[in-house]
Amino acid sequence: MNALTMKTISSKQDEKNSAKIMAIRSAAGNPNTHCPLCGGTLAAPYRNVVNGKIDSGCIDASHTGHLVPVSSSLEWHNRPVARNLRAGALATLVRL
Repeated sequence: MNALTMKTISSKQDEKNSAKIMAIRSAAGNPNTHCPLCGGTLAAPYRNVVNGKIDSGCIDASHTGHLVPVSSSLEWHNRPVARNLRAGALATLVRL
């Protein structure tokens, strides 16, 4: 099962998963001031905008809780497939 076909993770569960990911990274020595994937600050993830719409961008857990409410960036971050990908990332980190 992949992120596109698995049951969608709720927003509340996604927040818990993101917090667990960040705790694992903190324990490993990551200062959690910038995203380890896109290099952006926690409130400013990488976004590629085409014709005024986000076409692609970072959905890493480090950005959870740091994005402007009611924004296209937050909508992109909270898409069902993005929440499922973060759940998969947590499962991978736990297995390590």
